[in-house]
Amino acid sequence: MFITEKRAEKIRKILRKRQKDLQVFSDNVTNPHNFSAILRTSDAVGVLYLYYRYSGEEDIINEEITMGSHKWVIHHKISDKKIKEFFLSKREKDFRLLPLHCQKIVFISGI
Repeated sequence: MFITEKRAEKIRKILRKRQKDLQVFSDNVTNPHNFSAILRTSDAVGVLYLYYRYSGEEDIINEEITMGSHKWVIHHKISDKKIKEFFLSKREKDFRLLPLHCQKIVFISGI
């Protein structure tokens, strides 16, 4: 595959801006539309790594929703057997874990 030097430099510039120290973990999002939107949003804010645990049978990545972002965000599926090992390895590398769980969205005005 041939690309121009101008295009190659643009790709290098984008990759240098990726946030290697901000990583996302998605735990069992079962709707491919929602997971693909998470992947696309991760790409938009410069996340380089997206890890996920998913126990469904169907393909969780919908390329029509990701609109190419799945090619730019490194995504790894973490098995149930490896989940504890995964989080321990992140802790050993001094990553801080900030768990979020959204069951109900509450809008607060005035902030």
